[in-house]
Amino acid sequence: ADATQLIVCPTGKAGKYVVPASVQTIAPAAFSSCKNLSEVVLPAQLKVIEDYTFYECWGLAAVTFPDGLETIGKYAFDGSILQFLNFGKSLKSIGDHAFDRSSMVEVMILGSVPPELGDMAFGNEMDMAYTRLYVPVGSRAKYKNTGWTIFPTIYEGNKSRRWTGSRR
Repeated sequence: ADATQLIVCPTGKAGKYVVPASVQTIAPAAFSSCKNLSEVVLPAQLKVIEDYTFYECWGLAAVTFPDGLETIGKYAFDGSILQFLNFGKSLKSIGDHAFDRSSMVEVMILGSVPPELGDMAFGNEMDMAYTRLYVPVGSRAKYKNTGWTIFPTIYEGNKSRRWTGSRR
């Protein structure tokens, strides 16, 4: 009633979808029927992406994550084709298998405190040898002392050619 939770995406939605600005939580499996969705723009107010929200959205290649996002649930993006992830300072946790069966090239996190990672949050099927993790200057040791060691390459600062000067 207050439009703070998105329960379900319009059936058969394809292409780009902009989630309404008032949404703070996206319900479990809200986009499960959107197999032809290619891009999602999430609102600045969004705090929680529940379990299975974008599960098996095979065409999902781009998501704009807001700075205030705190939680990504289990299997939330499992099966997407996301290659570049850019998270703000507020991210606290990423659930089990959240990005399993994805094809990530770069992950950038602006928070100096590593978010908690669920079991196989980034999966085991992808070739992590080519995935780069970018963290704030002075925080590499914190990330190396946590589950983030699944990333063989951890860079401090923004050395990425994809994000130069501004967040996407």
